Amino acid sequence: KCNQWEEAAGELSVAAQLAPDDGEIHYVLAEALRKTGHAEEANSEMAVAQNLQAHAAEKAQAHFRDYQARKALEAGEIDSAIDSYRQSLELVKDAQTATNMGVALLWKGNPGDAIQAFQRALDIDPKSEWAYYYLGVAFARKHEFESAEEALNGALKLRPEFPEAEFYRGLVYASEGRFREAEPVLRAAVRS
Repeated sequence: KCNQWEEAAGELSVAAQLAPDDGEIHYVLAEALRKTGHAEEANSEMAVAQNLQAHAAEKAQAHFRDYQARKALEAGEIDSAIDSYRQSLELVKDAQTATNMGVALLWKGNPGDAIQAFQRALDIDPKSEWAYYYLGVAFARKHEFESAEEALNGALKLRPEFPEAEFYRGLVYASEGRFREAEPVLRAAVRS
């Protein structure tokens, strides 16, 4: 029977390497290691399983907070949505949640705090084209056109076919009085 547990522990060890975020595999591996007399390794695997379980609970709570935020936005309760997004971000660092919070802050008319939210999103995921896009929008609303253009170019670098970013970049050019540059960009965005 000990050989069966040794074989199981070997197979579970491979499974744990293939699915390192699966708490159940780590738990069962810990039990197999315990039954084969490898107490120290079993304790280590059990700690991994418990950590993954705790993180899964935080993710579930964050997902619920995101859901509450969406419902609050649908009801026109922007402050409540922003609060739910903040609570979610305290649980799990997520670029999409930070971007959504920034958008809610823009809707509220607070581009300064929105900029911070979009920058936080980009700290979490530097390849978030939507965070770059909305960062550009927020800078434009503050009439910081150079920063807006830089952020929109960041979005277009990540996603060259991004009509929203192209259009807003054209608006930035027009806002700066750069009409010759704005016209072809706006026409291209409309064609997209």
